[in-house]
Amino acid sequence: MNFSKLKAWGWDLTLTHRNTIGKVKYNVDLTLSKADDKYLDFGDESTVSPNLWRVGRSSMVWSMYQAEGLFQNQKEIDDYMPNMDTSEKANLAPGDIKYKDQNGDGKLTTEDLIYVKNSSNPDFNASLRLGVNFKGFFIDVMFQGVTGYQQNIKELYTTNSGSLQRFQKYHLTDTWTPDNPNASLPRIKFATANDNNRKESTFWVRDCDFLRLKSLSLGYAFQPELLKKIKLTSASIALQGSNLITWSSLSDLGMDPESLRGYPIQRSYGITLSLGF
Repeated sequence: MNFSKLKAWGWDLTLTHRNTIGKVKYNVDLTLSKADDKYLDFGDESTVSPNLWRVGRSSMVWSMYQAEGLFQNQKEIDDYMPNMDTSEKANLAPGDIKYKDQNGDGKLTTEDLIYVKNSSNPDFNASLRLGVNFKGFFIDVMFQGVTGYQQNIKELYTTNSGSLQRFQKYHLTDTWTPDNPNASLPRIKFATANDNNRKESTFWVRDCDFLRLKSLSLGYAFQPELLKKIKLTSASIALQGSNLITWSSLSDLGMDPESLRGYPIQRSYGITLSLGF
């Protein structure tokens, strides 16, 4: 029987400010939220390696190996984990990922796994909405952002036949080769699910914090005096755009932090005409 006790908590904060200065009206709306949790009890963990005990940890964690960069030459591979299975070691080559032997026994086992915070749910979510109105002209802007947001991008890079159907630009520019030893990504190869570079590891955990210009609207609302002549109660026209700019550490890889495994968030533009009778 499974048994556990989890404590979860969080908070939301909304701040709103509206004011008029002369003929200028403006508003500011800020929203912040945070959520977290921790296991208080996880039942009998006596059969589990101490490095994988859950009590005192969040439920939002990955168990994975700690990466120590890429092998640069054959000597590094020969000196690596002397007690490692020879057949597994024979498949290693310069440009492959190197993992840390946490307990120093010379081989890679579950006792070398560590917990890494899985921030698929960000630490903080935030949105900021700004609006200004002057003599009928108006602008509305909304920014969206998150911090403490991490994702595992392994499936976007490794070329197992079931995970990636086409090569991307970063496969050409950012992968390890003898002429590009300082690359940020391993050597390129087609790999099985059990390949060394496809192990769950900190190598593939990337900071996905971002700030996005979620929406922008520029327009004009016609004055009531003019509308009375044509029997309208209200009328406005506006140019609108959504998902216009995203600032993210994943931009250099051409990845969208909110849509790593699907189509990128779509950028859109439009014109709206609103009439009231």
